Amino acid sequence: MRAAGGRGPHIEGHGAGAALLVALVLAVAIACTAPSGDPGAPSPDGLVRADALAALDPSSVPGLESSTESSTDPDHTVAISTVVAPGLDDLNALTTAFVERWRPLGAAGTDLDVGWNVALAVRSVLALRVHAALEVGSADAVRGAATFYADATRGAAWSGRELFTDDGASSLAEALAAAELRAATRAPGAPAPSITPTSSPYPDDLPGTGVLDDVAFDARGDLLVTRPDADGWLTWKVPADVASPWLSDAGRIVRGSVRSGGTFVGLPGQAAAPAPSDGPLAVPLVPPPRPPDPPAGPDCAVVRCLALTFDDGPGPHTQRLLDELAAAGVPATFFLVGQNAASRPELVAAIAAAGHQIGNHTWNHPDLTGLDAASVRDQLDRTASAIRDASGVTAPLVRPPYGAIDDDVRAVLAQRGSPAVLWSVDTEDWRHRDAAETTRRAVEQAEPGAVVLLHDIHPSTVEAVPGIVQQLTDAGYTFVTVSQLFAGQTLEAGHGYSQRAAG
Repeated sequence: MRAAGGRGPHIEGHGAGAALLVALVLAVAIACTAPSGDPGAPSPDGLVRADALAALDPSSVPGLESSTESSTDPDHTVAISTVVAPGLDDLNALTTAFVERWRPLGAAGTDLDVGWNVALAVRSVLALRVHAALEVGSADAVRGAATFYADATRGAAWSGRELFTDDGASSLAEALAAAELRAATRAPGAPAPSITPTSSPYPDDLPGTGVLDDVAFDARGDLLVTRPDADGWLTWKVPADVASPWLSDAGRIVRGSVRSGGTFVGLPGQAAAPAPSDGPLAVPLVPPPRPPDPPAGPDCAVVRCLALTFDDGPGPHTQRLLDELAAAGVPATFFLVGQNAASRPELVAAIAAAGHQIGNHTWNHPDLTGLDAASVRDQLDRTASAIRDASGVTAPLVRPPYGAIDDDVRAVLAQRGSPAVLWSVDTEDWRHRDAAETTRRAVEQAEPGAVVLLHDIHPSTVEAVPGIVQQLTDAGYTFVTVSQLFAGQTLEAGHGYSQRAAG
């Protein structure tokens, strides 16, 4: 079982690596003598290929704190989305360790994407899946994913590997290896399987690349094991009766909670989410009221206007920024990441209530030019829904991550009626993380009609805002939202705009 990018398999546990190698050799012998047929047919242990579990909406677990870090260099894209579950320190330590092992690989010349989703929230068990993809030039991506579990009532946390006994991990690895190689030799025209790992410039023990790092259970109690594959991800289903003897006490706790179902108890200190009901609601659900339209603003054809824009929030520093903007009486435009908006809906509502404009910055900050049209629409639609649910605001303006846009993305934006809002002043606050440098770059590059790019996820950026506002006000600038900046000029759907045209 080789991960994407030519990585050999690894598994933690006493003797598990040796058992896996033996299993691979044995499986090759079995597979090479087996008749050809359906590569998806069950193995003798009943293992079959399956679909991975769908991710849950992060708003289903109130209190999760999500944040995003990104670059704006289209030749070196870095997007790292992280999550904190307050009160579950052991779980947070596991997810943080995953991210921090991958982070240094996002050096110049590479593209790194790290994200997360809620994999499970039932009874006392919460599971967070963290995933990463690293690309270097035209080489195959190196991918990794791990699902981490926590008991929200006791605070205990487990990796996927810890859901199995040592012997169980070895047995499962052997079964997976045999099923994998048997499927490979049954595929028409498939080359003879190889068990020789190819070289890789990256560590062999990157989290998320182990055989049992990314495991889950479905509602029947069947085990789902997902690993990186050359085409993305490959999931095997192991029947519950086969997997049962391999589980540790932690594994039985998790599987038991999934099979019994029920409402998640909530994070420590948080109320449980209301259970869904099939009966009539006592009070009809209504969306939040739409905030009143902001004032028309000055005539930017004659006034020295400038728009401050903030990407990647809402985050832990957004409320402080809102306070600074309120104190200065300055409007701004916030391009929100959908995953963060869904986990911090109160901040989305606060942004809208303060009269700021909200735009769409995709669900988890991918380079849209690397996605197909359906995936681009999904990124934008999910984010639009999160913004609307939290604030009642429709957000037609889109800022594509990294400013990356091509004809296919333009076509999707045109279908949605959305213009792409880029920028003319890049403070590079994400790179230097220095308030004085952020201020200097914003002030020195400012010109009438400019769109200034900032990120409210960095405390240094929030610290810089009062100085930026004061110096540009002294220079005769008036601050407006993006829509106010372009008032009187037509923004065509599917087209990109970086500043107001003169006149």
